[in-house]
Amino acid sequence: MKYKLNTITRAIIVACFSLASISSFASCEKAIKDFYIAYMQNVEKMMDGANIALKQAYMSTQLIAKIAQETERTDADAILMAQDVSQYGIKSLTVEPLKDDWYQVKYRFSADSDEIVIPVKACDCDGEFKIVDISWNGLNVNGNSSTRGNNCCSNHCDSINADSSYTWPHPYQDPYYLNGGNDGLDNDLYTALSKTAPLSQGNIQGRAIFSFVISEDGIIDPNSIKLMRNRSVPDDYINAAVEAIKGLGKFEPGKFNGIPKKVRFNIRINYPIPLDRIKTNIE
Repeated sequence: MKYKLNTITRAIIVACFSLASISSFASCEKAIKDFYIAYMQNVEKMMDGANIALKQAYMSTQLIAKIAQETERTDADAILMAQDVSQYGIKSLTVEPLKDDWYQVKYRFSADSDEIVIPVKACDCDGEFKIVDISWNGLNVNGNSSTRGNNCCSNHCDSINADSSYTWPHPYQDPYYLNGGNDGLDNDLYTALSKTAPLSQGNIQGRAIFSFVISEDGIIDPNSIKLMRNRSVPDDYINAAVEAIKGLGKFEPGKFNGIPKKVRFNIRINYPIPLDRIKTNIE
């Protein structure tokens, strides 16, 4: 009888821990979804002050600084990976668990638009839920199934003060353009674009964001190039930009935990072409 009671007790304890783990995962997913929906609603209503407070409540200070840099680089909202929001996007938003405390936020701007996928990392910072990382170029575009890692709500991360020099341990390494990094990438892109774009650019004022896949070998897949956002750029200039992207050089591939991975990379193109980015041969 005593053995049976012990067995029953152990079974109850295991069941309770399992339920607690499921509940914690659900709470992490819900917290991420709650943040994104509130953030998108504030963007739609142009409530910038509310979103500043929202980021401070939900995100680490280092991630907030990183978001500001990425937003400046791409001219798009780095939290949403887009320049605009829509009611359809808010209603279509979902959050799925990946592994190692990463989650996948997904939504569509409209029924016929490409799905936007945003990997985010969350954990418990001194008893307080925080989103601590966003990977703008994806984790793995192969569509491999992911398993749930440790319970994010039981993993503790270090507190980060606004003036801290703490460097967040980031398992993901972005692709790096081998011919000069980001500056070299812009120079090569606009130099190629100056040869492929129509000559009459004077009246064109616009920008477009493109996305493409970089392989494990650091090579752009030309069939993966997609137009993500377009603001006032005519079709012939979009086509010229696609050809310019196809002609770019190699990258050091993106890596996850040191292993090269296929990743999706985003790039912004402005018209008219910035003349200071066009390389000239002085030989």
